[in-house]
Amino acid sequence: MKTKFFSRPDAGRLKKARILLFIAFAVIVFSISGLIFLKGYPVFAFTNFAGFVLFFYALLHPWSKASYYAMTIPVFLALLLLCIMNPSFFLNMVDVGKLPGHGAEDLAWVIGGIFFAGLIAGIFGVIRCLTFRYEDD
Repeated sequence: MKTKFFSRPDAGRLKKARILLFIAFAVIVFSISGLIFLKGYPVFAFTNFAGFVLFFYALLHPWSKASYYAMTIPVFLALLLLCIMNPSFFLNMVDVGKLPGHGAEDLAWVIGGIFFAGLIAGIFGVIRCLTFRYEDD
C-alpha cells in the first residue's frame, strides 16, 4: 500500500538515481581535487557547482514528484538568505583563524554556492517533473 508521503520509489528510477549520485560524487571529487592542485582555474568551480546541482536533483529523483522539489526551494532559499545576511552564522562552526589568506570569505562563497545549487536543483526538478510524466504516477 502506498502512503501519500515518501512512498516506495520505483526500482528503475532508484537505479537511475544511484547512477546520478555516483556521477555527482565523481564530478564533485574531480572539481575539488582540481581546485586544490590547479589553483585559479574557474572551470573547476563551475564543475563543483554542477556536481552539487546534480547531487541535490538526484536525491529526490526516485520519487519524481514536483511537490518534493518545490519543498526544497524555500528551504535552500532561506539558507541562502541566511548565508547572505549573516555569514558568520555558518563560519562560527569552523575556526576561520586557521584558514590561510581569505579562507573565511572562500568558505562563505562555497557554502552559499551549495545553497544556490540546491535552489537551482529544486527549480530544475519541479520543471522536469511537470514536463515529463511517468506511467506509474
